[in-house]
Amino acid sequence: MGNAIVRMMMTTRRWSTERLLRLPHCDDRRVIEIHRILLELRNMSYLVRPNLMPLFVRKQLDLTLAHGHTPYSPLVIGGYGVIRVMLGDHAGGQRFGEVAMRLAERPEFREARPQTVFTHLNFIRHWRHPLRDGLGELRDAVEEALDQGDQEYAGFLLACLLAQSFWVGRPLAEIDALASSLIPHIRSQPVPSALCQGTHQYCLNLMGRSADPLLVAGESGYDERDVLPAARREGDEVP
Repeated sequence: MGNAIVRMMMTTRRWSTERLLRLPHCDDRRVIEIHRILLELRNMSYLVRPNLMPLFVRKQLDLTLAHGHTPYSPLVIGGYGVIRVMLGDHAGGQRFGEVAMRLAERPEFREARPQTVFTHLNFIRHWRHPLRDGLGELRDAVEEALDQGDQEYAGFLLACLLAQSFWVGRPLAEIDALASSLIPHIRSQPVPSALCQGTHQYCLNLMGRSADPLLVAGESGYDERDVLPAARREGDEVP
């Protein structure tokens, strides 16, 4: 894993932002399918073995630089931005996060946009910019993802929006209203739905709308007595 990180750092030193944006498009179906599989593995590694994530990102980055852009390129470069943040390089993380966002604005990367926005606003942007400034973009991204039919990342974006709204001190009643209006649209997605319900519930607890203020359980539908044991059984390290 250390070798993978060093190789990525050395390789990307030679790649400017404009050079990354000018990469040609890859039409090789084999490469595109390898990217899809690696992305699935990378997402799963975040849940169960986060320390494996750099290995998948390195392979994806090598493929992108060698063969050009695929529909997954914003996610590849955004994933590398997350690695840079994990290493404490917030400026480097911001640069690659912004490259990912610029790619995601192009029509050919539309399907990757919800996950790209989530990656950038949940893991990268706030290290260099005020958290509050990204709330409007998050709200718009939730609606955009729902319009695309991407309920999974609409849910993750909503989870990010609710949590960040709480952290910046938005009134609890506003967070309650936001959660109540949007969570029904992503209930088919168990993981993001549980994340949203958890945040909603501890806001409700602070509003005095729970029998036990120290137990995260109640009207939102979230119950930590069920969620935490299930996460431990499944090996989910980020419940």
